[in-house]
Amino acid sequence: MLLKIENLTVRFGKYTALDISEPICIEKGDRIGIIGSNGAGKSTLIKSILGLVPYRGTIRSRLKPEEIATHMQFNEYTDHVPVRYIMEAVLQTHIAQNQELRDLIDYFEFGDCLKKKYSKLSGGQKQRFTIIMILMQDAPLTFYDEVTSGLDFETRQKLVEKLVEWYQGKDSSLCMVSHYYEELEQLADKLLILDKGRVIDYGYREDLFQKYCKRAVIVLDASEKNQKLICGYRRLASPEHLIVLSCASEKEEQEIFLDFLRLLFKDKEYIELVYMTGILPVKKYNTGSALNMFQEFTMLEPKKLAPYFGFTENEVKELCKKHEAPSLEELKEWYDGYCAEEYGNIYNPRSVVEAIREQKCRDYWNKTGGYSELEEYITQDFDGLKTAIMQMLTGESAEVNVLGFSNDLNSFQNKDEIITALIHLGYLTYSNGKAWIPNKELAEEFTNSIKKMSWGILTKLLRQSKNLLTATQNKEADVVASFLEDIHDDLQEFKEYNNE
Repeated sequence: MLLKIENLTVRFGKYTALDISEPICIEKGDRIGIIGSNGAGKSTLIKSILGLVPYRGTIRSRLKPEEIATHMQFNEYTDHVPVRYIMEAVLQTHIAQNQELRDLIDYFEFGDCLKKKYSKLSGGQKQRFTIIMILMQDAPLTFYDEVTSGLDFETRQKLVEKLVEWYQGKDSSLCMVSHYYEELEQLADKLLILDKGRVIDYGYREDLFQKYCKRAVIVLDASEKNQKLICGYRRLASPEHLIVLSCASEKEEQEIFLDFLRLLFKDKEYIELVYMTGILPVKKYNTGSALNMFQEFTMLEPKKLAPYFGFTENEVKELCKKHEAPSLEELKEWYDGYCAEEYGNIYNPRSVVEAIREQKCRDYWNKTGGYSELEEYITQDFDGLKTAIMQMLTGESAEVNVLGFSNDLNSFQNKDEIITALIHLGYLTYSNGKAWIPNKELAEEFTNSIKKMSWGILTKLLRQSKNLLTATQNKEADVVASFLEDIHDDLQEFKEYNNE
């Protein structure tokens, strides 16, 4: 534990600026966001920890004062020399000899300011100067008090990105005071919420979000149209110009979003064209689309847009003319096979590009999704699902009814809906009521998933059975004998039952 606060009270005359009764602990590696409205006591808390204001209570820390770095809203430095010399004196280094310091100066575009005296810097330049000084200290515990105030939007974004990068993988702790939740969302894993000097709550960000906001929130402008939309939905406290709705479930989140889209697009004269993309088609209610004003192009029915879902064979041929490896035959085996009816088969574009770049065909799929999500779907407990997957792994197709799927990945009812989802996700392809694994890349994805589960012996037996049948039909006696011996050995564990 780096620091612990207990029964802390700060008063200015009769006014109580801070009153913390429950213990607050800051552990090694914590990223804490301190949030609250003006006058909530955020800056007073930091000043109390630093001993800059009188307080009652206990603040214990195993850190020495010089091991705590602090960025305050207002900072003052001597005006007798340019800030370059202040920076070098405080940090006890020379800019010319310190690459890390020069990198920070370049990143925050502060080089032209080094010759200026502190009083001649603008508000944003003063902020950048102090931020560079704080980062270079790399202290075990750092406080940032409204660190982005006075910065323009672009510089604020750069600062947040740099802070995320700077503290990545480090066990140092930071406490960041901010009015911008978006900043804290990127930087903090814990939140301390203050209001009128009292602690509303303290805990992990995700836990507090679930506690107060439920599953998700939807933020809208407080327009007259949007006011009509929110009837019946749970509204959270928010600034007057915003509407913030709480969604307790994914279903409720979908309903609000679909209501908003209908209100925005349906039968509106001002709409000339709306183009929306997504992995899944629009959510279905019963058998109809929840947004029936859209024409949909999907993995099941790409229609005239099929050539744009991936690379056509002609496009891959042109790429092969420009690059020596891999060959068209290799690319076809690994990445072709997505059925597009009259347009022929479609290749996975990303994998083709990666294979040409690496000059090697292999499984590039797991860099975009991984087989963890595939494993999640194919282990669902629905009759016939495992059999269908095994059937497709042997190179066969499986019959599937794609009409019942509601385009929702959280409400599967049967194996057909699982298989339909896998078609939309690109793991399978589909034509005329049948689904199959389109290419070697996806076959490896399925195989890798099943190896992690208890299906491995079944997969091997199915393939052995298929090879045994082929060898039998070809009257290859030696091959048949070899297969029978292998299968006999693999089934050794099943040969005894109740000592029989």
